[in-house]
Amino acid sequence: MPFWQSLIFFGVPTLLGVLCQYFLWPFFMGIGASEENAYYFQALVVFVSLLTASLVAYVVEGDSLDWSSFRHRCARALTHYPLTLPYPPLSTNKQTNTNKHESQILFLKRLGVRW
Repeated sequence: MPFWQSLIFFGVPTLLGVLCQYFLWPFFMGIGASEENAYYFQALVVFVSLLTASLVAYVVEGDSLDWSSFRHRCARALTHYPLTLPYPPLSTNKQTNTNKHESQILFLKRLGVRW
């Protein structure tokens, strides 16, 4: 996805978040909601708009909206951009942990991801 599309898909919800912070939150407090509930309501608007933007961007990239495509997309992202996941090594045997990505691959296999 080009950078300008990313700006549209995620910049618009960001601007919406700023507007909600300064206009929607005081509106909810003005109609009688507590400060905490007013914050939750305005944050919900922002989160739903970001979720919608991410799903639209996911479809624009050419992936279909089914669970197996999403799992494969996540598996590609985790193997292409390796990160340290918050779990202990699956084996303490030094010979089986020679590959630094092996524990991540085993973790994905436990989730049922196949590639």
